Amino acid sequence: MLKVTFKGIVLKLTAIAAGIVLSLILIEVGLRVFKFNYTPLRIEVINNWSEWRYYHAFEDKNFEYDPILIWRPKKGGDFSNSQGYRGPEVTPGQETHSFRIVAIGYSNTLGWSGKNGPNWPAYLGQMDNRLTVINGGVYGNS
Repeated sequence: MLKVTFKGIVLKLTAIAAGIVLSLILIEVGLRVFKFNYTPLRIEVINNWSEWRYYHAFEDKNFEYDPILIWRPKKGGDFSNSQGYRGPEVTPGQETHSFRIVAIGYSNTLGWSGKNGPNWPAYLGQMDNRLTVINGGVYGNS
């Protein structure tokens, strides 16, 4: 007759849980070693390769894939600085008697392409020299 004890059940469940955790860790390490890159949005849209979401996420040289935002401006791209925003670099800290404004939005906020392409956050910053306007616009992120 098989005798089942509470201690035996706990030991078996602990061994099973440890095995699952160890397996997941080994799988993760293996995927990182082989540089596996999962891109869930890499789908074919009924032979319509003009799909702008796919283009910005995977083909546009000014953007890069982001697992949360889908795409974001590439740091140091044609219209973004090394921090990934349009306009001058933003330094840590703030001068007294100045204000920082972060403009977020989509193509209307980001503006025309090119480093000096027109955009309304730049015009807002020119209205008052006490304003530092950070352009956080991204095409298609409405």
